Amino acid sequence: MRRTLVMLCAVLFLGGCVEESSVSYKEFNGIDEIEKIPREIQKEIQPQYTLQKIQKAEGHYYIVFYSYNDVKANYVIGDEIFEIHLDENRLTYEDQQLYIYEIIVDNGPKKIEVYLEGEAVEFDKLTVI
Repeated sequence: MRRTLVMLCAVLFLGGCVEESSVSYKEFNGIDEIEKIPREIQKEIQPQYTLQKIQKAEGHYYIVFYSYNDVKANYVIGDEIFEIHLDENRLTYEDQQLYIYEIIVDNGPKKIEVYLEGEAVEFDKLTVI
């Protein structure tokens, strides 16, 4: 009986730990390249601008980038700044390619900065919807 009680307490304790870690997992801070563009975002994209930021809600953004090269994105989250690093490789396309990144910042920095090949670049267009 005592052994069963100890096992039950251990299972409940471990179950509580798993529940707690899953809660912190939901607080996502990151960036994803998306291919399926929400209709409301599609309406705001303007091809004459190379780099655009579209804010959908507090902490929910879309970064739109046009390039003739293949692009890879990485990010760094600081205390006050969310840095997006875009790196173009040598693969070149005949037509401009559209890259759209969805950013969700639940807790943390509210300022977004973009670096292209290590150099800070300004947004050509800022939109809030």
